Amino acid sequence: MILAMFCLWISGFGFVFRDSLFTHDESKPELSAAEREEVQNKKNSKRKEMADRLKAVLDDANTPQDVSSDAKPLSNETEVQKSAQDKSVILRTGWVSIIGPGGRQMAKLQAALMGNGWIAMPTRALYGGSQWTVSRDDGSTAEIASGIWNKGRVVSLWQLASFTEHEGEASLAQWVADAPLAWMSIESQKEILDIQLMPGSRQGYFVVCPLPLDIKEFGVFIQQESIVGWSFGAWLDNVYLWNGPVGSRIVANSDVRNFYDQTFANGREEKFALALSMKANNSSLERLKALVDGFSRQPKLPLNDTPDFLRVDVVGKLLKQLAEELIHQGQGAQLVDILNDDILREIGDIKLLLDLIPVITSTQGIEPAIIKLETLGKDLVEKGGVDVPAVNELHLKLYQDWLQSLVTVKSLVEAAQVLAKAKAYYPNDPYVHLLGVELALLNGDWQGAERLISMMEYPAAMQDRYELLARKISELKGDEGTVVIRFVAGSNRIPVTSELNQSIRQSFLVDTGASLVTIPSATAESLGLRPVRGGHWDSHSVSTAGGVISATEVLIETLEIEGWVENNVSALVIDIPDQPGVGLLGMNYLSRFRMDLNTREGKLSLRPK
Repeated sequence: MILAMFCLWISGFGFVFRDSLFTHDESKPELSAAEREEVQNKKNSKRKEMADRLKAVLDDANTPQDVSSDAKPLSNETEVQKSAQDKSVILRTGWVSIIGPGGRQMAKLQAALMGNGWIAMPTRALYGGSQWTVSRDDGSTAEIASGIWNKGRVVSLWQLASFTEHEGEASLAQWVADAPLAWMSIESQKEILDIQLMPGSRQGYFVVCPLPLDIKEFGVFIQQESIVGWSFGAWLDNVYLWNGPVGSRIVANSDVRNFYDQTFANGREEKFALALSMKANNSSLERLKALVDGFSRQPKLPLNDTPDFLRVDVVGKLLKQLAEELIHQGQGAQLVDILNDDILREIGDIKLLLDLIPVITSTQGIEPAIIKLETLGKDLVEKGGVDVPAVNELHLKLYQDWLQSLVTVKSLVEAAQVLAKAKAYYPNDPYVHLLGVELALLNGDWQGAERLISMMEYPAAMQDRYELLARKISELKGDEGTVVIRFVAGSNRIPVTSELNQSIRQSFLVDTGASLVTIPSATAESLGLRPVRGGHWDSHSVSTAGGVISATEVLIETLEIEGWVENNVSALVIDIPDQPGVGLLGMNYLSRFRMDLNTREGKLSLRPK
């Protein structure tokens, strides 16, 4: 008998709801008061018709008119007649706006308003809001003041600061496991009756159950005339059923200010929000500093709960845009000072670092820029998990420029050190390789240069450089065993430096008109040289531009130029007017060689006889 009655009830339910269960009118916050009233009247009429038809079916079947709550279709801002008790249940809804720093709307969501002004909301929707306002469907507004919230709970219960009780308004009640349960959307008119939920677990005042597949919207779960649970659409994937105190026994344990302080204040997300709320009249530098202040703070929110516009990757894009503006404005030096390694590592954008490297090169030098790429750049590439060819290209270019600058100024020791580093990274780079050849030539090692230059093939763009170095190698190879003195091309002044008696460096001018070598008196004294004969310092008379002078002849034991040593070279001790400290390299030395003077190339070759 019971089974037959149940089947009859199901048949009647299907008949009654076949054309009215899934209506499409919605309570939209943008409707005017008149439009809302018209929509409400239509829904009330439809619901009244639905209730009457259900009552008629039940009467015909001789079933009791005590229709359980799981067979009552409910709707936003609507009254549903209960056939047995003849009283109305009113469900009121509203839009909750969560307002954060600078008046920015952090979130906006629909909610069902219960008796005594209580609202259940997903906690993650509330983060960053210092002011929470409810706009009711009737056009009135109210602030949310306090509520029941415990850290780590994904759903919390909050109460309006001011509210008016309405007769028949749906109140909050505890969920009863074995009582009929219905669900109603507050986004649309979708309703599901006689819901069977999977077993759940208790979390604080809530019993959490898996969400049925056909429930995807904000809605409430109804037992008798009361709200006993919620679904939260895309915000949460579960059903949250109330298992806590009700009525006057509900006591708030927090307020909006406390919630904000614990979840948002002084954290990274708040600093980001404040920076994003800065007005257009703030300079790019001021806005960038504000964002950097955020990156220097620890986050307070879990990543999954962080609003999209406050995520590091999104804020990092804005910071990069501001950095590009500052570089374009010529404020790159300030930018480099602000964006230290810790901040850049936190931002994690290798492209931002690549934008900064030219600025670091121009303000601090090539070496600091290379070090930045080899340390921070490496970390950022590894963090990104993807190789970035532009990093290697810039790294190589910096090494090429650094090495070229050292070779140009003939800083041979430092150039050799940089060459070794560059070779460790780029052993097959032809430009670096040719710089190594040039460095060998500067060190006088034509054999090493010849060996190096033949080890690699060079692209067409480097053929001119290759041929120039090859000619230099050939020249040095041909000058083997020859003293080569180089001077300014086209000049008639040929300076050369030699070492006397393996102890003193002496500057000379090549003078084919001088019969003997001359040295200054200070050099003779430093070497402790004595007159060659007679013990007199005036044993020679010498004609000079200033007249005839007396000069003493001495003997230099060794005179070395470019690695070539000549022994027992006679010299006169003369201080040349207007040439202090300079001697003349005369014919008594030069005649020991076959001379080849090429003033066009600035080269004097002395080949021993």
